[in-house]
Amino acid sequence: MAFLALAVIMRGTFYLLLAIFTIYSLFLAYHWFAYGTNARVSTVALSIYLLGSAVAFLTMSAFVM
Repeated sequence: MAFLALAVIMRGTFYLLLAIFTIYSLFLAYHWFAYGTNARVSTVALSIYLLGSAVAFLTMSAFVM
């Protein structure tokens, strides 16, 4: 029973972090493209950021699910 409660808490925390990360990424992308000096550099930086983040979240999801 305690394991079930822990699993629910971990899954809820994961989804909360995913929502916070998504909102943060939207703000980050907006500021990179609005205030960046070069759109091409901003695109490369955003791509690297999102690919690295995808790896991190997929790893976390493997442990939570």
